[in-house]
Amino acid sequence: MKQTNDIAGHVAPSKNDICAALRAWLNQRPGLEFCNYGDVTSYRAELRGITRQRADALQMLRAVELRDSITAADMLAELQSLSRLSWDKKKSRLEYVTG
Repeated sequence: MKQTNDIAGHVAPSKNDICAALRAWLNQRPGLEFCNYGDVTSYRAELRGITRQRADALQMLRAVELRDSITAADMLAELQSLSRLSWDKKKSRLEYVTG
């Protein structure tokens, strides 16, 4: 059952909603542009690092999905502590700030 935020009238997302949004965000292309790298070696090294981080994040997300003790409220609280990734309550989706 979804809970309503009394102050803003927004529906609080479920754990499944947050996990699905995180999975979708992790599965998008990294947006690297080859022209920003001096050579193929540098470009591929960056891509390999991103691929490893993505695999780690997907593994961690799966562990969170399977752990009942981690709630949607816990996940939202953790997202609030991040500087680049947050939950947009009005649009019910993740927001990423580049930096």
